[in-house]
Amino acid sequence: MTFIGSYLTISMGEYFIVVDENDRIIGKALRSECHSNPKLIHRGIYAIPVNSRGQILLQKRSMNKDTNPGRWEIVGGHNKPGETYEKAAIREIKEELGVKVGVRKIGKMRFKSRRESEIDEIFLCRIQDATKIKFNKKEISSVKFYEPKEVLKMVRTKRRSFSSWAAFVLEKHAGKIKTT
Repeated sequence: MTFIGSYLTISMGEYFIVVDENDRIIGKALRSECHSNPKLIHRGIYAIPVNSRGQILLQKRSMNKDTNPGRWEIVGGHNKPGETYEKAAIREIKEELGVKVGVRKIGKMRFKSRRESEIDEIFLCRIQDATKIKFNKKEISSVKFYEPKEVLKMVRTKRRSFSSWAAFVLEKHAGKIKTT
């Protein structure tokens, strides 16, 4: 057993919070189990980073990622045991983009695929100074800001260039972001 940060990992992996259909915690399971069994509903977050002009920051996933390598994505991740959705969002933004920002909840969604099921809260975060972004090169190969209308067009015309989860989130929320 080893400790990474403030949560326990055993042998190969991290634990995710497992919940029922109503988002009540019923246990925990290894990441590998959650990502291969759609009956294990687990918690996650997505955060849509925007700059002061309302442009959305998209990130290209590293080719080394186990899911959706090389696809466009927004900040996403999973709650650690004992972690709220909001704290998970703030942590993931810091880990992926190297910036500490506040977040505002803008939605909650249920995702289900052949491989997995998640309940995710969706957040918006404002990055006032884009020069402060220091993205995690192990997870992300590049980042770029786009107008919300352009993001929606990209999702509709080049859907397979996005992770499926990010495409769902952006379809539902990108049009609500105000540009200046």
